Amino acid sequence: MLLLGNATMIHFISHLWKKATAFISVEVPADMAACEFDCHELECEARRWESCPRRVQKSQAIAEMARPATNTPID
Repeated sequence: MLLLGNATMIHFISHLWKKATAFISVEVPADMAACEFDCHELECEARRWESCPRRVQKSQAIAEMARPATNTPID
């Protein structure tokens, strides 16, 4: 009987953890991905952020990957 209680508690905690992480974690916009994952700076001024080559390059690469492929005929 105690084992069933432990299994139920583990299931409850697991379910609660999944709900909490889903609530906390959000999708990062493409223009912020480089800052969020690849940069060592904690904060940037708006002017510095707008011209950051790492952010611009990463944002363009993500946008390029998201763009649907075009079918161009080969002559």
